[in-house]
Amino acid sequence: MFVPPPCGYICWESCWHEGGVVLGGCCLDYPKRVDGVMDRYEEKKGLGILFDHRSARFMSLNPVAWEIWKLCDGSHSTGDIADAITQIFEVSGDQASEDVLEVLGDMESRGLIQGNDSSKPGVDARGD
Repeated sequence: MFVPPPCGYICWESCWHEGGVVLGGCCLDYPKRVDGVMDRYEEKKGLGILFDHRSARFMSLNPVAWEIWKLCDGSHSTGDIADAITQIFEVSGDQASEDVLEVLGDMESRGLIQGNDSSKPGVDARGD
């Protein structure tokens, strides 16, 4: 089972946690989609499409990335998402974790997701 970092998503610059994940200098524990991004899944093509109104850019998602995107609702931890990918696509936990980290890192770098510490008891938006 994948274990996300204990700090939530707010870390500074070269943050590293043993057994945790560092993406773009931030730890994403409970990733959440940002407002202003429309999504649609083309069943026949097996392709998800995101449109970011802020940048007027499109992003296409394969089925794995689409499932990851759907679970970025702020209530699923990074570990929950990796566990779901393991079950849905019948892949190893290591493979699912690797895929989740890659997709979340890409989405975070494009400003499509952010961390959501508010779902963790006793943690405010600053990570205190």
